[in-house]
Amino acid sequence: SSIRLYKRLDALSSNPNDPECVDEVLVVAFGAFEKYYICWRNRAGQYRQDGYGLPERLRSWLFPVDGPPRDYATLQVVFGRGDEFFASDRNGKIENKDPQ
Repeated sequence: SSIRLYKRLDALSSNPNDPECVDEVLVVAFGAFEKYYICWRNRAGQYRQDGYGLPERLRSWLFPVDGPPRDYATLQVVFGRGDEFFASDRNGKIENKDPQ
């Protein structure tokens, strides 16, 4: 179940007078154990992102401390089994596959 994701989506502003109001949802990915990632653009034109239970490598790539942010307009995130994931944007990609 993705109750945590649904609660987070419900908490996003839908008030058209609020500059933080969601204008467009760009990425929604969800996985096991309520893991999720969402990226959206608000009415002010700023990109926002949030996630829960993300593997540390993916979190570091999506939320870089140093360097430029991701290219949100081309961003893709996909979760697989366990800690498997694939993410890409026009500037690069990252993936983690469990050994078979």
